[in-house]
Order: sequence, then C-alpha cells, then structure tokens
Amino acid sequence: MTWGERFQTATAPGPNQITPGAVVMAADGAGNIIHSEARGVTSVEPDRARPMTVDTPLWVASCTKLLTTIATLQMVEQGKLRLDMEVNDLLPEVGALQILTGFGPNKQPQLRKPAAPITVHHLLTQQSGMTYDFLDARLRKWRELRGEEMLDWEWPVHERCTTPLVYEPGQGWAYSVSIDWAGKLVERLNGNCRLGDYMRKHIFEPLGMTMVTFRPLEHDQLRAQLPDATERSSTGKLVPTQPYFRGPNQDPGDDLGGGGLYCTPAEFLKVLVSLLADDEKLLRSTTVKKMFTPQLKDPRALLAVTRDPELGPMVRAGVASEDWQYGYGGTLHTADVPGVCRRGTLSWQGMPNCYWWIDRASATCGLYMSQLMPAGDGPSMDLAIDFRREIFRRANASI
Repeated sequence: MTWGERFQTATAPGPNQITPGAVVMAADGAGNIIHSEARGVTSVEPDRARPMTVDTPLWVASCTKLLTTIATLQMVEQGKLRLDMEVNDLLPEVGALQILTGFGPNKQPQLRKPAAPITVHHLLTQQSGMTYDFLDARLRKWRELRGEEMLDWEWPVHERCTTPLVYEPGQGWAYSVSIDWAGKLVERLNGNCRLGDYMRKHIFEPLGMTMVTFRPLEHDQLRAQLPDATERSSTGKLVPTQPYFRGPNQDPGDDLGGGGLYCTPAEFLKVLVSLLADDEKLLRSTTVKKMFTPQLKDPRALLAVTRDPELGPMVRAGVASEDWQYGYGGTLHTADVPGVCRRGTLSWQGMPNCYWWIDRASATCGLYMSQLMPAGDGPSMDLAIDFRREIFRRANASI
C-alpha cells in the first residue's frame, strides 16, 4: 500500500479509519515544501464536517513549547538572560517552590527546600523538578487534599503551575510545566506583555505567520475554522467530545507557553523550516546549534520516562528507540533510527496527536497534526511514523 492509499484509508469512514482528519507536511533544507497533504474532515458529526486542509487552525498543545523555547533563547541572545541564571528574582513564585517528599500520619504534605535553585537551563530542558500534576500520583494527592482540580486550564500560570517540586532541580527529568514558566520569563522581561504579543513581533511576523494565536476569542477568522474535538472511545469508535483544553470561546486567562497555541499546520511548518534552513530569522546559528546539542548531563531519568508504558510512547512520538537525549525544544535522537530519522533529529509532540521533527542530517523537517484524543493514540502514532518513513525514504534514496 502506498503512503497515499494508507492516508486515504486512515481518514475515510470505515473499519480502518484512524482519525476523522489529519494533515501531513514536510520540507527540505532549502525551504521547499516536498509534501503537503490533508485528508478527511474537521468533525465526526456530518452536519459540522468541513474538509481538513493545511490551513485549518488546530490546537497544537505542547508543540507550543518549541516556540516558547525559541522566545526564551532570544532573551539569552539579547543579554537579558543567561542559561545558567537563577530565576528566583524574576519568578519569585518558582523560587518559593519546595520539594514534596511525602505525607505525614495526618496526611499533611511533607516539604523541604531544594538544595539548588532553578535556572533558565533547567526550565528549558524540563529538569526543574516540576511535573504535570495529572502525571504524578503525589501531586494528584496534594491537589485532592487541597480540594483543587488538576490542571485547571483557566488558572493563570502563577496559580496553576505552583505545585511542589518532585525532585531536586537538575537531578532528574519530567514532562512538565517548566516551559510555561519560561514563557512567564519572556513576558516579565518585556514589560509584562502577553507572550503572544511578544511572539507576534519576534516570531510570527518575521516568518509571515498570521493564522496563529493564544486567544481565539480575539481572532475571529481562526476561531470560525477550528475543528471539533474527537475522541477514540474504549470500543475504538470515533466520537465527539469536549475540548480537553479550554474551549475556543473561553478567555484563556494566560498565554500558556507550554501548550496554549492555536496555529495552522502550514504556519507551524514555517518555524521548522527556519530552524532547519538555519536562516537566522529567529535565532543565530550558534544558538540553533545548541538546540540540537544534548543538554542533559545524565539522561537516565529521561530514558526511564521513554520506557514508561503510558507516557513513554508520547514522549518518543511513537518512535521505537532506546537512544535519547534532550536538546532545547524537544527530544534528541542520539543514534540513527533505520528508515525513520538520522542521529541528531529533534522532535516533540502535542496532546491531540500532533507531531513534528527536524532531521538536519537528512535535510528534512515535517509534521503530522490532528485533533484526536487520547494523547499518544497508538494508531495515530503509527500513521505519523509511516509518514516519516515515506519522507525519510525519499530524502535518503541515494544513500
């Protein structure tokens, strides 16, 4: 079966349907679009379904982390931050966080001060000691004892992202809210502006991105085209669901640098192309090189997460490999993955089965994007990997 046949079958109603609609795109090192394809529709409800296109705006969730990392590295280039700088002064809420060590006989949380402060580097590499409360049983219990909901998207960052630390800063790795705090650094270093306003001037406009926002209520054209949320039920059926993230008709309260962006696949690809081409529209070449350089002194905690049966496939973006590191912006492959990518490839994902990669050795970058839950959906990841195999095959045909 060709890739086109596979993608058509995966997005068409029937027993082999994987998703109601998805977009795949890829480009080469010169910025040429080498594949651009959208299949399916925007809703499983026939009266609401429209054709999915490369210009359909999507909630890209944790793919936002790449852009927030770029914005933070721009602060480093401007001399407003250093990677080894402690963040306590700019982010006193972070400086006040303590490590949760357990719970006493009366169920009270037992906390202690961390031995080392959190730095900019810790935030950007997700080594801050933070994690998402819904991923950690200790934090779920902490929330429960306080009578709080987990991951309340409507809370601003300084309230939502102040759960206790779960390990010493710099001594572990966890999928976390660290990048949300990096976004706050950018805001506070720029007169407490909105993160989206900063990105508009320093990322969106330089790349000609217009269909992108943290706030759909303020972007009528984008909001009118958003797809419906879809979920794979326990029986495997695709059914309508409520947006996991805040709905497009709600005020977000904050521009969440870790997962709040809405963007079209065609616009998001522009960011990947800029980094692959190293065109210095966003960052200097020396900074981009750091993004593709392993940043963890000890990757064992990350490797443990990649082997976790639930979270691991999502962090690995479905790629079967044991060789991982973390750069600035995503995970790094430290070895070739035959038929998929070359050593040094940077990649990450977003909750509604959105995946991107930049493979400098093969001179390709690309993405697979949908709006299907749950996160880390097995059939979706397999489809995304099949697309990567197709692009890798073309790019490396002469090797």
